[in-house]
Amino acid sequence: MAKKAVEDNIAEIKKAIVAKTIILGTQETMQAIRNGKCAKVFITENCPDSIVADVKYYAEHAKIPYVLLKETNESLGVICKKPYSVSLAALTKV
Repeated sequence: MAKKAVEDNIAEIKKAIVAKTIILGTQETMQAIRNGKCAKVFITENCPDSIVADVKYYAEHAKIPYVLLKETNESLGVICKKPYSVSLAALTKV
């Protein structure tokens, strides 16, 4: 069951990449959370604790769901087809 949820999260990210409804990067994601422009936030396994705490704080106040991925930031960068690591990603509201 847990493996299915992980695959669903990755599939959701890949679908958002194709639809261009994803925000990548810490600064852009934090800004979108504060402005209420995202629908869901994905946090990588090795994201710095201070950033995770900030994301959780702002997401809970804005009532935005967040997902702690089992993926590292390097593998999320590969999934997003970027030549760099990605610690945070967010789906934008449509």
